[in-house]
Amino acid sequence: MILLTGATGFLGSNLLRELLRKQSFDVVCIKRKNSDCRKVIDIMNCCYWFDSDIEDLENLFKRYQITSIIHCATVYGKNQGEYFDVVKSNLVFSLQLVELATKYNCKYFINSDSFYTREINNNLWENNYRIYLDEYVKTKYIFKNMIHDHIDALNLCFINMQLEHIYGAEDRNEKFVNWLINSLQSNCESVELTQGIQTRDWTYIDDVVNAYLCILDNLEQFNINKYYHFEIGTGVETSLKDFAYCVKRITKSVTKLKFGEQKNMSYGELMHSRADNEELKRMGWNPCYNIEEGIMKVIEINNKNMC
Repeated sequence: MILLTGATGFLGSNLLRELLRKQSFDVVCIKRKNSDCRKVIDIMNCCYWFDSDIEDLENLFKRYQITSIIHCATVYGKNQGEYFDVVKSNLVFSLQLVELATKYNCKYFINSDSFYTREINNNLWENNYRIYLDEYVKTKYIFKNMIHDHIDALNLCFINMQLEHIYGAEDRNEKFVNWLINSLQSNCESVELTQGIQTRDWTYIDDVVNAYLCILDNLEQFNINKYYHFEIGTGVETSLKDFAYCVKRITKSVTKLKFGEQKNMSYGELMHSRADNEELKRMGWNPCYNIEEGIMKVIEINNKNMC
């Protein structure tokens, strides 16, 4: 049985649908009692659910024979005062899952990491620099490196999935890609953007989900007491400016794009990011969506949902 965290979120809900569609996996999902379940309301009866804020997490491992964990749950901490929530979710809860996995003979832990952890370097730590999504990035970084340093003592296989800039139609409206598409489709007068010179590996959600499924299909290749790292993305860098112009062209919007006039990049923002996906490709995975196809897919689904 697979234990999936973050199943009510963007990545987790898309992954859950595919796991259930393949019909070869039994899935139990962790959520909180008051979680927003709108993304999965139609499939909630197709799997098991566990409210981690009501019942002791160890009871889940006693009740089900968990063989693999896919850890998608995270807290970004974009609002002030969320520091402890970020630490509890991204570090304490994650370590608790690893502890219980080792105790109850769960062999595989698939972790969802972020390309933003590339921002971390010694100079940042020594000088107490704060970066974009500071607590989120640092807690994700600490967790994976703690496991990396102690994997020999853990009776499990840890597979780290470093995700590039993923996007899709069912993501939150305030997320950059959806916000940009909605703004341009509405033909508002203008949108304020940074200079747009930072590059990202824009990766459509279906390709990300298929990367996880590829790992699951090849679990026999991975060894216990080993740490594996995969970078999940198209392998192509595109600047934010070029991405925005691509959306503008596809939507045929008359909105004016204002780059760097009033909006500045975050201090220490990562300027370049691109996945080295060759190792994952050798396992049989290949991204299917380029930027144009991904944007058109988002627009198609958005339009369908509006009908």
